[in-house]
Amino acid sequence: MTIRDEQLSHRSGVGRHASSQPSSLALRFALVALCGCRPEPPAGVFDCADNTECPKPLVCDGRSLLCVRDGGAQPSVDQAPDASPVPPRESDGPSEPASLPAQPAADGGTPPVQLDSGGGSEPGADMPMGACTVAADCSVSNACLRMTCVSGRCVSTPVAEGTALPGAEQVAGDCQEILCDGHSGHSVRADPSDTPRAGANPCQRSACKAGKVERSPAPDGQACNGTGQCRAGDCSVCAEGRDCSQPGDCTVHETRCVGGLAQCVDTSRAAADGTACAAGKVCGAGTCVSCVVGAVCGAADSCKPSRIASCDNGPVCRSQSLNGGSCGADAAGNTKSCRDGTCAYDCKVGACSTANSCVAGQWDCGDRSAPPRCIANPEPEPDGTRCDTDSSCHLGRCVHAALVNGDMADGFRGWTLTGDAAKFIAGVDANFYGSRFVTTWIDNNGNGDVAKGVLSQTFTVPSDALALRFLVSGGHAHVRLRAEDGSILEDVTGPDSNDIHVPVNWELSVRRGQRVTLALEDELDAPGWSFVATLGFDVIRDVQTGLRNPQFDSGFASWTITGDAPLFNLFIDGNYAVNMDGNEVVQPAYGARASISTFVFGSNAAVAGDAAVGTVSQAFVVPPDALSLRFQVHGGKAGHIYLREGATVLYVVNANDTNMPKLPVSWDLVPFRGRSVTLSIEDSTNSPPWGFIGSSGFDLITTYNGP
Repeated sequence: MTIRDEQLSHRSGVGRHASSQPSSLALRFALVALCGCRPEPPAGVFDCADNTECPKPLVCDGRSLLCVRDGGAQPSVDQAPDASPVPPRESDGPSEPASLPAQPAADGGTPPVQLDSGGGSEPGADMPMGACTVAADCSVSNACLRMTCVSGRCVSTPVAEGTALPGAEQVAGDCQEILCDGHSGHSVRADPSDTPRAGANPCQRSACKAGKVERSPAPDGQACNGTGQCRAGDCSVCAEGRDCSQPGDCTVHETRCVGGLAQCVDTSRAAADGTACAAGKVCGAGTCVSCVVGAVCGAADSCKPSRIASCDNGPVCRSQSLNGGSCGADAAGNTKSCRDGTCAYDCKVGACSTANSCVAGQWDCGDRSAPPRCIANPEPEPDGTRCDTDSSCHLGRCVHAALVNGDMADGFRGWTLTGDAAKFIAGVDANFYGSRFVTTWIDNNGNGDVAKGVLSQTFTVPSDALALRFLVSGGHAHVRLRAEDGSILEDVTGPDSNDIHVPVNWELSVRRGQRVTLALEDELDAPGWSFVATLGFDVIRDVQTGLRNPQFDSGFASWTITGDAPLFNLFIDGNYAVNMDGNEVVQPAYGARASISTFVFGSNAAVAGDAAVGTVSQAFVVPPDALSLRFQVHGGKAGHIYLREGATVLYVVNANDTNMPKLPVSWDLVPFRGRSVTLSIEDSTNSPPWGFIGSSGFDLITTYNGP
């Protein structure tokens, strides 16, 4: 019985029937005892050598070599020879025959074998072992058995003799073919058409002969392993470029691989000067010459030159390590000098430029075996450091200004001019804190109104923009903010006065990322206020500038308050109002600002109206890129707003006993960069009617937060 037959016996429950009359158990016991033979078991009974050959739940009985129930009685010699050793299960009812009657094969050959359930089932199976409804229920691992389903039982029929096993069950490259033997087993025959497995030696050929793989040497000269050649069945490898110079050679010789064979070739390159080449002679410039003390010897090395120290017993070559002196440069232009006999990179010292223009670096030379590296400083350059045209550093990044030349400090650079705009005047207003201004008025000879033109700049509203703030004066020409399609978003005119500078506040937070155009548009030429003027344009951003809570968005947080200051009024105040029939009417086009007033509203307040006195103050460090502090005041002359350094007053301002128009203020902070100062709103009088002072929020203008 073949291995596959034995596997089939216990995997699929195939009963083997070699004769129509089963052997008696007595005879079987005798044969097992005498010679260890395993005669054919009775029909429906499985023989075995160990437990692995018995279908569960049966085990192998070591006396009879038959599968019996685990824990059940062993078969005895008196047992009926054709009785099944496997009793029926209690739920099965009367026992059935162990197998169906054998069916003769249609061709008179080996009859089919029926698979019996053995009264049990395999774990997880859906039906008893050997039971079926269709042929697909009958599984077998033997490719030399064909399974069918007959009367609810699996029946196997041996595949015809000489049938080759499927390719997946053949062994590739063994020069043999596995066939079915017609009795559910298999046999092998030589397969000369098989491609034999190649060996590890590339100089050995493989061929199939008489069902075996035979090796023979490949022809000499056959290429192998790249540059090698086969020699007597082995690969001889040639090493290209190996030094093969011989004593006495004053030129370098190297191997060249020709047809896989090494040839020693003269390269004509001079061997090291001072190399002994004959008695009393040394190599010099590729020629064997007389040995001379002091002559150059050894490999050429500009930082460690060698010279012959003695010729008495053959040349003695000694080297000297040099310090200083150039020894060349690399392809990038980094220079080198001799250092302790080694050609080392020259060191660079001081500052260097990194990829980020707002982060400087320092040169690091290391061990000088590589070019110096620029190592970034741990801290970025101070905010406001110029890093590109119209760009400055902010928090370690180079940021382009929202508006190019927004304060007109560089004339009209960055602005587009049409009509008579080139005649517009840009300058410094000496009467207003030295602030920069631009006006469409062109002279003082009575012809100033006649100029007509547009001065404009298109820009993208920054992602952190809050507002566009400026002052407007002059006549009724326009300052406008237009959308990308040209539509008007914001529009103001002057107050028909050169003495009043009206604050303007246009919200930009709702326009972040949009392309907009800011323009002074003068289309008027009739005499009488046919012009407009502005002071600066500041793009205010949502950024920390050193002064905390400057717009009082969080009440008095970050501010120090004394006296009646907790009662001071925080409110939104219109920038501009006009008198209509005796009433001041706020003009929304000019915007509004968060504001503070020392005037206390409410009749139930502990201290009301002008009677409140106290201070609101905050100390801060002026940023390194600070430009100015801007705000607008109103109210009485008695109150004051101070900027102090310690006890020293740097700036002070009071109102003009009026709430409208607002008085714009712009204090220069450039001289005080990096210094600690204190801003305070102080009301020390309770005398009506102007015993108070008010202010808008404070804009600390920097190179980033402003023009």
